[in-house]
Amino acid sequence: MSFRRALWPVPIPPHPSLLELGGAPVIAALCRLAREVATPVLRREAVVALAGTDLTNALPEIMAVLAATPVESEATALWRELRSIRGARGHLALEVPKTSPPVEVARAGLRPA
Repeated sequence: MSFRRALWPVPIPPHPSLLELGGAPVIAALCRLAREVATPVLRREAVVALAGTDLTNALPEIMAVLAATPVESEATALWRELRSIRGARGHLALEVPKTSPPVEVARAGLRPA
């Protein structure tokens, strides 16, 4: 199941549209969603959108959301979404060893897309 299909009040538009809508203000709003929203599905969706707009600066939020995703099937789905973003695989491969995510999350990341 894609997080984009999950039920939540405001769907996030495609990544290029986010930049066209507002650039820095939109990225700041996505950062807040990725950090502060209590609903895990919303946090995961926000971090995927953030990664699609500003991957390098999104890495701390990505790793925090991954670490907070203990259900292996949800972690696998999140990894798939993240790996679909251009350039994300290399950045994530460098970031994961620095943060030591839970074993289940790391294992889910090793599965092929």
